[in-house]
Amino acid sequence: MKKVLLSGVILAVTAGAAFADLGDVVASFTAPYRAPIALAHANNATQMWLFCNQNTSGWRIFLVHHTTGSIYSSFVSPCAEYTRGLTYEDPGYLWTGNFNNRRVYRCRSVNGSVLYSWAANHAVSGLALKARGDGGVNHDGLFVNAGTTTWRHRPSDGSIISSFSYTPAFYGDNAWDWRNELVWGGDANVNYVYGCTTAGTVAASFASPATNPQGMCYYGQYLWVGTNSSPYYVYQVHCPNTVGAAPASLGRVKALFK
Repeated sequence: MKKVLLSGVILAVTAGAAFADLGDVVASFTAPYRAPIALAHANNATQMWLFCNQNTSGWRIFLVHHTTGSIYSSFVSPCAEYTRGLTYEDPGYLWTGNFNNRRVYRCRSVNGSVLYSWAANHAVSGLALKARGDGGVNHDGLFVNAGTTTWRHRPSDGSIISSFSYTPAFYGDNAWDWRNELVWGGDANVNYVYGCTTAGTVAASFASPATNPQGMCYYGQYLWVGTNSSPYYVYQVHCPNTVGAAPASLGRVKALFK
């Protein structure tokens, strides 16, 4: 009888902790340059890409270790200073957007060479493949963020499949959480990160680890958040399999690693 009671207590505590973990910071690193506004995670446990919006960076996209920020390689973004949004498609492609000409580009992830592009015909501030697994696998659309509206395009030709609007203003990158079926993005006006359904309903939220959250990507029940404010960190935060139907309390910083 005592064993059963103890198990019940442990189960309750574990369940409570799982929900509270949303937004908890587990790692962070300084971006190679200021303004890490676009992020994409590889389909492996160690690598991610980021774009730093600063001319001294040479408008480069960096392949880095996802917890330490150590640089593996880099290449000039095909959209240069107009780059907005990054998302990875397995087995070796990156998608990025150009806010100036409102086009979306499919590139090789090793060197940024452009395979093709198409006109979005609306503002472009963030990208996320609507995949059925980590690393952009088995996707059936590309979310292109445009402020308070997100458009779902057909990746092959850019034709619009659907769209939804929401109250938070996502003027930065976004991320697709296929486990919870949520589009995540940061609202720099209030420094919060929101998870929205494809009907535009806010399902979960947490306070950004730092001001001006703009970069965003998802992998393995974690979100990476790039903040466009000094000291220009990228944060890895918990995004558990079940985030709940109500906004979470403020995320707790567990550990920070430079």
